[in-house]
Amino acid sequence: IEERGNNPIEEFGMFGPHEKVNNIYGSLLRPGNITVIVARSGVGKTQFCMDYATKVALKYDVPVLHFDNGEMSKEELIIRQCPAISGVPSHLLESGKWRQAGEDIVNKVRSVWGKIKTLKFYYYNVGGMDVDAMINTLKRFYFSKVGRGNKMIFSFDYIKTSSDKQSGNKSEWQMVGEMVDKFKKCIQKEILEDGLPVIPMITSVQSNRSGITNNRNSQNIIDDESIVSLSDRITQFCSHMFILRQKTTDEIADDGSSFGTHKLINVKSRHLGKDIAGACEPVQVGDNLRKNFINLQFKNFNITECGDLRDIVAFRNTGGDLIHTQDTIPSFDDL
Repeated sequence: IEERGNNPIEEFGMFGPHEKVNNIYGSLLRPGNITVIVARSGVGKTQFCMDYATKVALKYDVPVLHFDNGEMSKEELIIRQCPAISGVPSHLLESGKWRQAGEDIVNKVRSVWGKIKTLKFYYYNVGGMDVDAMINTLKRFYFSKVGRGNKMIFSFDYIKTSSDKQSGNKSEWQMVGEMVDKFKKCIQKEILEDGLPVIPMITSVQSNRSGITNNRNSQNIIDDESIVSLSDRITQFCSHMFILRQKTTDEIADDGSSFGTHKLINVKSRHLGKDIAGACEPVQVGDNLRKNFINLQFKNFNITECGDLRDIVAFRNTGGDLIHTQDTIPSFDDL
């Protein structure tokens, strides 16, 4: 404690692009820690992790190792990343018609190449590999491409039942639990510099059927860790866990369209940021107390933050302008 007082630091881990998340929950990429995003299929868990890791990689000039479990090809990820950075609609990029869409579109697309050249993003398809093979691949990559003691982001899409042929009679939850346990040990105890971990991990898992929000109103939705599928060990071993879901029609009507399309709801935090009240204290909404959450806007594979529940309440009470809403895609030069 005295030594830290003599040499104070500003950041614990690498901070992401969302100011409210940073202030309330701190870094989601602390070395030796795992952050898990829980969502139903198609909601955007891969999109969130990719967007977050990419922007952090550009900000800190560190490499990203992205493991894909065989569900998304390299080309599909490219088609997602380019519109997120350029602002050009993905259908123009996927079809190749961006060159016929006018000079402005062409310039937007080509302005991305300079930024991409500085991005160290490595894609590995690990579909069909068991967890031990994946960990060996992670270690080989780190020591050969990154170098001992250097920073790196490990992105894993996503936690599901392993195809390990040696699983024998193990149940699904045991296999998943062992997978998360081995990843945690690898980044926390095996890849070290001066006895300290250097690699953070961000990953996702599908929610169970309790997390379905389609054709439901907000009163009938479960927003707690009971929706996490597969194994309780996922919750046990992670440091941060968030539920990511689309807002229901009644929530959009109540909050207003300026407060985004999705909710990011924290269900576990082993570490917090400087705004501890934002994580721990309930928010007074009318006559009720509600847990705080982050508003996110998903648009063209780019994700921006639109404040938290406290901003919604303040906006309703004062009728003032929302200062956290980002209507335009941010410049990556500012990261």
